[in-house]
Amino acid sequence: MKARVLDQLLKDVSDEVGVRCVTRWKPGEIAAGVSDLGVFDVLSSRPRASLRLLPHLHAKYFRADERCLIGSANLTASALGWVSPCNVEILVEVAPTDPRLQEFEHFALSKALIATAELRSLMEAATEEVLMCQRELDVPVSATWQREAEDRAHEATADITMATWLPAMRQPRGLYLAYAGRWDELSEASRETALRDLAVLDPPVGLPQEVFARVIAATLLQMPMLAEIDAYVSRPRRFGAVRNVLASKTGQSRSEASDTWQTTMRWLLHFLPDRYGRTQPAHSELFARFPSAILHETP
Repeated sequence: MKARVLDQLLKDVSDEVGVRCVTRWKPGEIAAGVSDLGVFDVLSSRPRASLRLLPHLHAKYFRADERCLIGSANLTASALGWVSPCNVEILVEVAPTDPRLQEFEHFALSKALIATAELRSLMEAATEEVLMCQRELDVPVSATWQREAEDRAHEATADITMATWLPAMRQPRGLYLAYAGRWDELSEASRETALRDLAVLDPPVGLPQEVFARVIAATLLQMPMLAEIDAYVSRPRRFGAVRNVLASKTGQSRSEASDTWQTTMRWLLHFLPDRYGRTQPAHSELFARFPSAILHETP
């Protein structure tokens, strides 16, 4: 989705008309020009418009009241035939009353995260880092993790859904080792969980460790479950409170949810240290968004 194309399409649409867009932001795709952060600015200027982000979204679905189109075309000049040569695309008009389409639209809107100026800034910074890396000729990282993931595709990702994904690799520092193909430095269990996580986060290849960490940080905040946790810990929360929330949402046992939250907490502190903080007053661990917030417990 390109900003100038969206702006042109909405040019004759009244500001009183509600507009809801769902897209995905990946630093590698933005750097390649496939996606455009400027879409956020176009929609922010309209009082009844919103932009949502859904990781791994690939469908092309357009609905205006009772008219609906599905097919292959993105909102780009090439896809819409506005430039020459243009892409070969297809869009088919379908009935929006089809239950399958209604189910898809409900899923996309309910699971997608509202895009914010903060997230836009994080993604823009990560994209600039990716572009700088791509200009270098001696990037030391290969795509071995992708080849390994393809070899283990079934066991690595069979039970993963974007709506409920949470980090699986217990030690987030090891994620870059898997990304860089340094398998001999990881246990078999760490290899498997790293592949699961990398398959979901899908970072571009060829990143040095510092840039990799920033790309992962920007991507994490788009994941639905992590977005819910982020909102929940806007006030200080005890370990058990977050664990109970995770157990109710994932169906995990108390013990499993404890392990999941411990792992997730490590990831948030590792990749987003300026956003989250942890303290342990009176033998009770507290976790909160923004370190300054954890100085005082909230009941």
